Amino acid sequence: MKTIFKYLSLRSSNLTLYIFFAFFSIPLIYSCNSETKKTASKKTIIENQYVIDESIKISDDQFKTIKKVYVKDISGIDIKQHADSNSETIGNFFYGEEIAVIEDIANWYGVKYLITKRQMDNGKYRNVTELEKVYVPKNKTGNKSDIKRLFTDLSVIEDLKINDKRENFKDGRILTDYIKIEEIDSTTFYNKKSHAIGDYFTPDTNRFKKHNGVLKIKYKSGEKVFKDIPPYDERYQKCSYIGEIKVVNKYVIHFIFIDDEAYKLVDKENGEESPYFLSFPLISPDKKHFISVRQEVYENTGEIKLCSFDNNHIKEIFLTNFKNWMPSNPDNMFWSNDGYFYVSINRITEANDIHTVHDEEISYIRIKLI
Repeated sequence: MKTIFKYLSLRSSNLTLYIFFAFFSIPLIYSCNSETKKTASKKTIIENQYVIDESIKISDDQFKTIKKVYVKDISGIDIKQHADSNSETIGNFFYGEEIAVIEDIANWYGVKYLITKRQMDNGKYRNVTELEKVYVPKNKTGNKSDIKRLFTDLSVIEDLKINDKRENFKDGRILTDYIKIEEIDSTTFYNKKSHAIGDYFTPDTNRFKKHNGVLKIKYKSGEKVFKDIPPYDERYQKCSYIGEIKVVNKYVIHFIFIDDEAYKLVDKENGEESPYFLSFPLISPDKKHFISVRQEVYENTGEIKLCSFDNNHIKEIFLTNFKNWMPSNPDNMFWSNDGYFYVSINRITEANDIHTVHDEEISYIRIKLI
């Protein structure tokens, strides 16, 4: 380098100096830029366009849970990127949801939270889910005793199907039409169970027999044909006649699919088929509605289908999945003589898109048609 500078001092050409500095400044500039890149705080875009600092990324065993609290504000809690009310909101915990606290600072709790981000990888975006420490305000949390199951809590749904149109609600929606749900105590539940209306079902497997995978149901003016589909076909189904509901003049057909089951009612007079019911349909005391309630085991939700029954015709009113509960026992649901439908349920909480069923906690609800 000394030789080069000596050489430069002997040359007065501005052109030579220009070439020298242009040549040697390239690695210097690159070095500065590289250093800047090393020290800059890395940012990543979340799916909802918020920017998250990767410095708050944590591992699952980095922090231990120091306590558990529950969301006591009925509107839920906004999850903040930092312990600051002006910080970015990156999610929401629902009312009654259990939160595992890993840090206690001033007016905030630090909690673990799974966040899905979009990252650039070889010129393409891909989703990456990482565990990060985020914050919630203390004043909107409390003990489990502070949580009371409210009408709105029981009526939060994840989706709604009406007239073959289905809507999904990522953050939940309160169902205010068709039915009203309220919590009751166990004494009321079992008192009403003693006055339960039967399902009116008469078992019978002999009237219609299946031959070579074909089931023919004869009605007054013709016949309906149902066929088994072999198990190597993704549309696999196995069908069978299991009995009738005499009070509504319907035959009952049971279907088994690859990972589910269903029922259909076939009219004895005209052969009209009902919509599929994914649990056995129970008719109301006034014979004007059918309802089926079941556990949606893959999503851990409570599914309800309600149908009207008028002029011998069964029509679906709605199908929905309830976010915060699911039936605990298929033998513990019934219409009672007061016109309400009663169900024993398990409480469900959701964290990071994972539904947790609390089997140890049995609660009881009743449903009123409105």
